[in-house]
Amino acid sequence: MNGNIMMGFWHNWPSSPEQGCCGGAFREVILTDIPQEYNVIAIAFMNVIDGQEDPVPDFKPYKCTESEFRQQIEVLHNQGRQVIISLGGAESNIALHTGDELALAMRIKDLIDKFDFDGLDIALDQKAMTAANNKTVIPTALRMVKDYYLSLIHI
Repeated sequence: MNGNIMMGFWHNWPSSPEQGCCGGAFREVILTDIPQEYNVIAIAFMNVIDGQEDPVPDFKPYKCTESEFRQQIEVLHNQGRQVIISLGGAESNIALHTGDELALAMRIKDLIDKFDFDGLDIALDQKAMTAANNKTVIPTALRMVKDYYLSLIHI
């Protein structure tokens, strides 16, 4: 990258009316169709998956297989672009409790490793900020993830 960042969010859900500007629907695109100007793409969102009993947020591509999704990320990497996973979102239903710290840290690490994400965007707002024990569980889990990746750096 040349030091300039143009970041955009890629939505991992089907388009429907009222979600886009002025009540319209957004256009669904595959990762590799995102214009070249966007050199950082945030995948929206790592969240609690509907019907999932596990309270720890996860991510599964809705429109393709995991293998196809990894291939799309590889194409973007080969173009010099970065792809990050975004935790939360405005409609986040994340409600973690004390004791979920390690599970969240491991989920983030596993997703980064599985899809070769370049990092993590934290998009927690509205009710996700105050739900359950999120104020302590999420920061603790994020420190665990940071410490893990820092331990891999050998000086």
